[in-house]
Amino acid sequence: MLEELEDMNCFTKDMYKFLDYLSEDEEYEVRVKVSEILVLSNDVEGDNILIKLLKDKEELVRVNACDSLCNSSSNDVIYHLKDRILKDKSSLVKG
Repeated sequence: MLEELEDMNCFTKDMYKFLDYLSEDEEYEVRVKVSEILVLSNDVEGDNILIKLLKDKEELVRVNACDSLCNSSSNDVIYHLKDRILKDKSSLVKG
């Protein structure tokens, strides 16, 4: 199912619910994939999932979430990215 979502740039409410569910998967690789898929999402639902992933325990998930949010001009996203710059211990996340 994730492979089908990879090339999409428009997501339905149900797709966002599914991606939100997967963003809490035990396997970090699944959470990484969610953050990669959402790079093409340019709306609040996608941003909210990515913002949640900014605080993931796995560095690679946080790095990908930051990368996926980098094109956003939302004040909320900017606030959360600044917070990660100040608080995250990973230089890759801060990068």
